[in-house]
Amino acid sequence: MDNRNMGYRARILVSEVAAEPAVAWFLNELAARRRSAFVQEMNTAYLAAQLLEVYDYDGDVKGLLRGMLLHDVGELMTPNDILGKPGRLSPEERIAVQRHVSDGAELLTRKGITGDALTVVLQHHERSDGTGYPAGVESPEIARCAKIAMVCDVYEALTTDRPQRKAFNMYEAVSMMTGMPLSHGILQSIKRCDDT
Repeated sequence: MDNRNMGYRARILVSEVAAEPAVAWFLNELAARRRSAFVQEMNTAYLAAQLLEVYDYDGDVKGLLRGMLLHDVGELMTPNDILGKPGRLSPEERIAVQRHVSDGAELLTRKGITGDALTVVLQHHERSDGTGYPAGVESPEIARCAKIAMVCDVYEALTTDRPQRKAFNMYEAVSMMTGMPLSHGILQSIKRCDDT
């Protein structure tokens, strides 16, 4: 596999979806109001597009990428002082952060964005063992597009500096993720994306 071509195809695909009017509107809002969230959305979508080059996915690719580009759009409704807080969140602050899932789903629905994109937004924080949120569902009830989203989201979070800690390198991140309740088949495919 030629990783340069894989990266190029991923960039083209993400660019096409990002240019869709409703998606572009949200991305512009994120870029203007929460630059770090905008960068995260782009990074996770790009990683997902690369992952789809090596992972057998027969779903709606553009719908999945639409969801990746907008998976945290609900954070537009979350106070910045909570999102950028160094250290632990209080229980009330954690609830406010978790609300970004339902807020994001509502924002997308208002713009007519449904299907896999909406599923990604609603389920990207679920976990295979039922410990995620908002519904606490287990693996069989989590859509495949959302399983891809959760692996890409966790990987991006671990490999990016955060207010609470420095970024881990890709090897440390994958090692840490091996012990998490994520889809290990998808995680194995991340290892094959050398251009991440």
